[in-house]
Amino acid sequence: MMEQEKIIEAKEETAKANVTAEVQKAEEEKATQDEVNKTVAAEKQTAEQAQVSAEKAEADLEKVVKAEEEEHDQAVKSYEEESKEYEETKKELDKAEKNLRRYRKNIDGDGGVYRSGSSRVGSFISVISCFAALTIGA
Repeated sequence: MMEQEKIIEAKEETAKANVTAEVQKAEEEKATQDEVNKTVAAEKQTAEQAQVSAEKAEADLEKVVKAEEEEHDQAVKSYEEESKEYEETKKELDKAEKNLRRYRKNIDGDGGVYRSGSSRVGSFISVISCFAALTIGA
């Protein structure tokens, strides 16, 4: 019987060793899994922070775009007002030009304006003599 007891004892020790090895292996796997879980949690936190940062940047850019759109709309409105004012002024000037041409047509055909009773040559000579007097006197 001793031999059977030794065999049983050896089997028990082998079983204990196997159980101990399995427990140790399970503990190692658990430790590895814990490290993986920590890494995953850290990566998840980093991804969440990146997402929050990206959302904040997007919100800031949306504010900038909105401000730029408002500025553009204001510039377009100002341009349209100035264009309208320009067109109105141009129409008034065209009307005034037609009116003026009607009066000038009878006086001077080439569009010049002269004093009545003076000749063109006389006016030119008087301008030249004034200029000469100013340059000599200076």
